[in-house]
Amino acid sequence: MGDVRALVEVVARALADDPSQVTVTEAEHRGVSVVEVFMAPGELGRLIGRQGRTAQALRTLAQATATLRVVGATDPLPPDTPLVTQVVRERWNDYGIGLLLQGDLKGAEAAFLKVTQAEPGYADGWVNVARARINEGNMEGAEEMLKKALAVNPTLAKTHFFLSQTAKSFGRYDAAITHLREAARQYPRDRVVRNQLGRVLFLKRQYPEAVTEFKAALDVDPEDLQAHYNLMLAYQGMGQTDAAARERVLYERFKADESAQAITGDYRRLNPDDNNERQSVHEHRNASPSPATSVGRDAAPRRPRRVALDCAR
Repeated sequence: MGDVRALVEVVARALADDPSQVTVTEAEHRGVSVVEVFMAPGELGRLIGRQGRTAQALRTLAQATATLRVVGATDPLPPDTPLVTQVVRERWNDYGIGLLLQGDLKGAEAAFLKVTQAEPGYADGWVNVARARINEGNMEGAEEMLKKALAVNPTLAKTHFFLSQTAKSFGRYDAAITHLREAARQYPRDRVVRNQLGRVLFLKRQYPEAVTEFKAALDVDPEDLQAHYNLMLAYQGMGQTDAAARERVLYERFKADESAQAITGDYRRLNPDDNNERQSVHEHRNASPSPATSVGRDAAPRRPRRVALDCAR
């Protein structure tokens, strides 16, 4: 069981702020190997974890067995190929979504293509490839992926929505309206769909129909800026100047103050942590450990605490 003691020691030292104060012992007790860990005061909780999860994970590792295949010194290395199976489809998909949110469009596209390779019958994989290509401006490539998604699932609303975006970019407004109406049929209170449908109708100069869609978006969110702005344009197209002026007032009322970025700039430069929090995708740094303090001039040093992990053979 010496390997177990070594494993626990490696993990404990990695978790501790002061690895030099970590001591690990091992002893037999009624046929069970007991590994005891001594750590500095205040650090024992790191090894135990929330609700004992870290300690339980260590017990699982101690009881697990694995076979490691080693390549001979003169043998060629096996191909380093990623695991792409249906079992890991969601992992590739989540990875691609993270890359897409961070703006890594090529990386996101590559990850989503792995999803389609793992399960070609998963329509969302093809749609997500198209999303990355749409953000990149590759509308032809996006439409190709969306047609594959449509063949897999002809009723998937998101496929119809993104097909409307590619059709709109090519000036095929009737096709875009058809796809948007299908998406709106499935999700009648989706204000993004309603706004897009109203915009395409506006481009076709079908102003009354466009007004209907923008009002449907405002029924969901009365402060929707896009709906108010496009309503202003639609009313202007219809010659209803009073209604257009009313929508302009509402748009300016709900519109974000563009000077806010400049106003908060100095503060954010002086407070990088707060600036980090305002980013849509950001990482959290670990909090710096507070220095140890003693109470009283002659306070005695605190003894290290210990945690025992019983690992059955």
